[in-house]
Amino acid sequence: MSLEDSDDSPEFNVNCVDYMGRNALHLAVDSENTEAMEMLLDKLNFECIEEALLHAISKGHPKLVRLIIEHPNYQAGEDQIKRMDSRNAFFRTTEKSQFSPDITPLILSAHYNNHEMVQMFLSRNHTIDKPHSISCQCNDCQVRQDYDSLKRSRSRLNAYRALASPSYMALSSPDPIMTTFELRQEMMKLAEIEKEFKKEYLMLVEQCMNFACEMMDLCRGTQEVEAVISDFLEDGTNIRDPLGRLRLAIRFEEKKLARSMRCPAAKFATHVVSHFLFLILLAAATFRLEENYDSLLDERMLGTGDEETIRQWVQKNFRPSKAIITHVQICIVLWVAGKFVYRFG
Repeated sequence: MSLEDSDDSPEFNVNCVDYMGRNALHLAVDSENTEAMEMLLDKLNFECIEEALLHAISKGHPKLVRLIIEHPNYQAGEDQIKRMDSRNAFFRTTEKSQFSPDITPLILSAHYNNHEMVQMFLSRNHTIDKPHSISCQCNDCQVRQDYDSLKRSRSRLNAYRALASPSYMALSSPDPIMTTFELRQEMMKLAEIEKEFKKEYLMLVEQCMNFACEMMDLCRGTQEVEAVISDFLEDGTNIRDPLGRLRLAIRFEEKKLARSMRCPAAKFATHVVSHFLFLILLAAATFRLEENYDSLLDERMLGTGDEETIRQWVQKNFRPSKAIITHVQICIVLWVAGKFVYRFG
């Protein structure tokens, strides 16, 4: 029986799944068969379409994702979900789905840090709600805690993993640097309270700080650096504090970010001078400029026999160092140690 004739047969269920929970649209996404996808999108229910959409996001196929979200059936189901209470997704139980009910297309796109897909869903007014404080005593939080405390913790972790995504912060936040500081403080507290997910939260904190440092590295001049690290004063005026973000980095002991808040021109000049000095030290160590070769040259001129010729050749090609460690080698060790301290604090 063909798919076109499935509506005439009551025994044919286009929404059926296999033992692994895969529906027909799921398999069409795997094979990247757009013709079959367009045909199936006209017949499947919204749950199957949404499951296939999440699978397409996990596979990293933006063209297939766009094909699904622009289909009228998906748009109609999406509008219906928006009118319903989105909090009910926490209490849904899907046995054959590979994604938890709290995972939305935007959250999953942020988990994979897919810039194109995140932009795609943000342009469709999708958002990620920040979870309530872990000490929140509102009715919704109490019901979730009583229903399944572990599921609530995992749902909070999924949300913060998406909020800490570099792509999501860069595209959704008007002040990404300040957003990284806010998320850092929240996740550091969660790492201390939720011990079972402490490692995951600390990794997200490190990811946020790395994103802030990478943003600073993209600045091309002092004006851009000042625009990124400045902040409005707390007295309500429109005067900007040029060192607002730097003070926050020092207060939170973020050495890596504080080091990156520098003028790129000065950083480039100091790095060039440092590496040039290092090359000079390497050349000095290679040619052993600290040794005195005058006496050696005199001995070469005096050598006439075969033994003297061999001795001269050995001295020329295999000169032993007069000291266990020379002054130049000490300078090289100090340079390498200073570079290590500069990079890792």
